Amino acid sequence: MHCSPLRPYPISKMRVVPDEIEKPDWALDGIPKIEPDSDLQKRVEIKTPEQIERMRETCRIAREVLDAGARIIKPGITTDEIDRVIHEETIARGHITFLYKFTFNSDLQLVIWSVNEVICHGIPDARKLEDGDIVNIDVTVYYKGVHGDLNETYFVGNVDEASKQLVRCSYECLEKAIAIGAWQDRLWPDEWTAVTVDGKRSAQFEHTLLVTETGCEVLTARLPSSPDVFPWLKP
Repeated sequence: MHCSPLRPYPISKMRVVPDEIEKPDWALDGIPKIEPDSDLQKRVEIKTPEQIERMRETCRIAREVLDAGARIIKPGITTDEIDRVIHEETIARGHITFLYKFTFNSDLQLVIWSVNEVICHGIPDARKLEDGDIVNIDVTVYYKGVHGDLNETYFVGNVDEASKQLVRCSYECLEKAIAIGAWQDRLWPDEWTAVTVDGKRSAQFEHTLLVTETGCEVLTARLPSSPDVFPWLKP
């Protein structure tokens, strides 16, 4: 499928997070206060049962708000509109959704959106999603002092076979996805949005994992109520 290269579109002002909602210590200026001097920089913390339960709760919330955004993806809707839905869904639960650089630039939004050749860090804007696009939504929820982080790449309408294969390959094996195109990236003028240098599409998936003595628990795993959008997961 031939698509014109993406270009930055107008973006709305950053959405307001109510003052009463708990925020990480770097939310106001982007500078972590506790983390740099923490001994956790030198060791792996063994989580307590209470911490693990908070992680499970937070990660489930992150999954639910990501699913809320995925359900309304369609041609003609803007990523800014979907971002608003995710923001409202999160605030309604009394939590904060944010990603890594939202305090560094007053125009940056709370959820990362990556369309087509955008690898990561795309900013929601006024561009309408087109039939045949692929779009990644990356959500982090901060609640009760812990984070829940995940992302998924979705189809917009009728997507060509190459894009379907890319997304499925990314879902199943990141290493295979890397081999499809050039690995180099470049940044847009916002110095945040990374895109492929060759204009080929990029897809990604992400989970928050809990590593235990008996194995690995996917805290942000898909729920029975998650939208049925990936053909390869159907029975």
